[in-house]
Amino acid sequence: MTFYLSLKVLFLQGFDAIHTANPPATFFVVGLFYRLFGKKLIFDQHDLSPEMFRVIYKGRLKILQKVLLFMERRSYRTAHLVITSNRSQKQLALTRCGCRASKVFVVRNGPDLRRLEVPPPEPELKRGRRYLLAYVGVMAIQDGVEYTLYALQELVHKRGRQDVSLVLMGDGDSAPVLNSLAHQLELDDYVNFTGWTEKKETFAILQRRM
Repeated sequence: MTFYLSLKVLFLQGFDAIHTANPPATFFVVGLFYRLFGKKLIFDQHDLSPEMFRVIYKGRLKILQKVLLFMERRSYRTAHLVITSNRSQKQLALTRCGCRASKVFVVRNGPDLRRLEVPPPEPELKRGRRYLLAYVGVMAIQDGVEYTLYALQELVHKRGRQDVSLVLMGDGDSAPVLNSLAHQLELDDYVNFTGWTEKKETFAILQRRM
């Protein structure tokens, strides 16, 4: 269907380049077709799909992981330009996939504060403590949010730092497990699970002046 829509755009409007992202990493096939007509392909690496697959399926179905590695390599090699979100991904593009450094660029993601209305800080969110740690995003097995709880346990119960609170903003398949883990680690008084939050609330929590 994606290929069909690209043909429709080609005949109705035309284009010079295709900007594609993963997952899935299957669009290199579309890029290969359009290379025949001199079109450029930009591959935007969002996730390391082979690594995510290995974490989610705990090392099972290794043949499918090899398929993901193959598609990743073909996506890199088919692209005229590669965008990664950090230097770690760029290093993999250079070493694992054999990309030339001249065609790989790091483009980081982040909000443009000039376009956002940032509310004043709300000190009460810190629950009377000096420091507030915060996480915002999806809570799935591959995201490793549990490590924030282990780090907080180390601070509070092993190093005696009771001046720290943690707020976890977001939701996902691992959210119930994280709630249970926080209770097991005796962190109920230090952790606040908010679920998904609105933009205004998120920025109130993330205010650096807190």
